[in-house]
Amino acid sequence: METLVKDKIVTFGLVNVKEDILQKFAFERAYCKKHNQPTLWTYFHYQTKMMQFADKKSQVRAINELWRSYGFTFYKHTNKPHMAKAIGARSVIGHVWKNESLTEANSESHTEPMSTMMGYMNAGNEVVTWEINW
Repeated sequence: METLVKDKIVTFGLVNVKEDILQKFAFERAYCKKHNQPTLWTYFHYQTKMMQFADKKSQVRAINELWRSYGFTFYKHTNKPHMAKAIGARSVIGHVWKNESLTEANSESHTEPMSTMMGYMNAGNEVVTWEINW
């Protein structure tokens, strides 16, 4: 699994199996603990087709601005306590963004490995940023 670091947002290539994602979270959890970072956000970058991690609120604000620039607006939160337990986190919260101008007929699927593992099936007009609190 190739990992790239760009401005402290970590990107890694296509991951399709739960074990790979859980292994990546074990690494990220250790990194966050070492650097006293209580929260990690993850999202799927649809242009690069890669998952990315952000560890600063400024990076999350940039991600939110990216969603807004694509026409997405905040829609709802979703809690996943079973996943928090699986990855050793205090909580896992999904921030769901919706683009009302997209329909299933005119959009590509925004379901990606992270949401599938979390038990959340994105609609064709939704994207999710996952907030992981250690």
